[in-house]
Amino acid sequence: MRHFVTALRAAALSIACLCLLAAPALAQSYVYRSDLTLRVGQSIMVYGAGSPNCARNQAPDWDAVARRLPRTDLGYFSNGGVVQLASSRCGGRIAGRGIVFTATRAGRAVLNLQGDRVTVTVRN
Repeated sequence: MRHFVTALRAAALSIACLCLLAAPALAQSYVYRSDLTLRVGQSIMVYGAGSPNCARNQAPDWDAVARRLPRTDLGYFSNGGVVQLASSRCGGRIAGRGIVFTATRAGRAVLNLQGDRVTVTVRN
């Protein structure tokens, strides 16, 4: 019985490790675009925030990302989940946190998202 319990624990640990390693591979890919156009009421992923320490398998926490987002009268930001993004600073693909923007008002804004400039145009 003791061997069965040990084998069961080993199997559970193996599955947990595989899930952690596979999660970033299953994540949606994000490609940076500096100009975005959307309509009032539309939501779109505007950015992928990378880990400050270049963690390949761990996206930054949404609360930490949200604290650094700029304010805009054109809409609001929300959690886009885990994404894969290419990072020249980190030398390859890493896990990131998707940032979704939902437009609530027409206009144009230039946003600074983690040092990258993104121009958002919202139409009625």
